[in-house]
Amino acid sequence: MPEPKQQPKMEDLEKLGDEMAALLEGHHPDVQGMALAHTVVVWLGKLPPELRHQAFERLVRAARATFDTVAKEHAERHGH
Repeated sequence: MPEPKQQPKMEDLEKLGDEMAALLEGHHPDVQGMALAHTVVVWLGKLPPELRHQAFERLVRAARATFDTVAKEHAERHGH
């Protein structure tokens, strides 16, 4: 696991994402969404209040920037 202040490596991000996806797999989509929302709320709640909005905006930008690529890769892997 990388140090908290260390720049993350793509393989660390992918590994963690895959682990989280495995935990969500098989649950109803509403449960998956609520679990992810809860995780984001907990993460933001641990940040200083003055950084929460900025962190949330970074999250939204990152999701938008990677969604199409990740969705396409997922579809190719799973034959969708």
